[in-house]
Amino acid sequence: MSISIISGAAGTGKTTLINTIERSGVLTMPEASRQVIIDEQKYGREGMPWKNVERFSELVFQKKLDHLREYSEAIFCDRSIIDTIAYLRFQEKPVPDYLTSFPFHRYYKKEVFFALPWKEIYTKDPQRPESFSYQQQLSPVLEKTYLDYGFEIVYLPFTSVQSRLDFVLNKVCLPTKIK
Repeated sequence: MSISIISGAAGTGKTTLINTIERSGVLTMPEASRQVIIDEQKYGREGMPWKNVERFSELVFQKKLDHLREYSEAIFCDRSIIDTIAYLRFQEKPVPDYLTSFPFHRYYKKEVFFALPWKEIYTKDPQRPESFSYQQQLSPVLEKTYLDYGFEIVYLPFTSVQSRLDFVLNKVCLPTKIK
C-alpha cells in the first residue's frame, strides 16, 4: 500500500479536490478529522482541535487506522496521521509514542500534495470555526512536520479544481480524463 497524501490547513480546497478525484473514478480515503468533529459535536463531547486536541488526535488516529484497513486500495487520502502530529505540535502538546513511531512510509508515498491557505476560498463552518489567520499559522507547522518525517512537499497550484485535478493525476501518472 502506498497512498498519495493531500494535506494542508483547513479550508484550502483539499476535500473539494479529493471529492473530485473520487468522482473521476479513483479510489480515495475520506478525511477522518471532519468525521471525528461531527461525531464529537453530535454527542456534546470535547474532541475537537480547538477544545481538546489530545482527545481529537487520539480519535483521528484510530479513525485513520480504520481507514488504512478499510481503504487499502485507495490511491489518495485526505490528510494523514502526520497532520495529527502537527496539530499537537501547533498547540505545544506532547506527541504520544504511538504517533511518532508509526511506520508512515509503509503506507504513504514520499511526496505530499500540499494546499496552502487560500483566502479567496476559505469559509468557516460548524466543523471549521477557526479564523483564516489561524490556518495561516497552522500551515507552516504542517509543512515542517511533513519535512521532519522525511516527506517531500509538492505545492498545489492556486487554480481551478479541474486544473488541480489534472496536476495531481499527472504527478501520480494517472490519466487526467479517467471518466
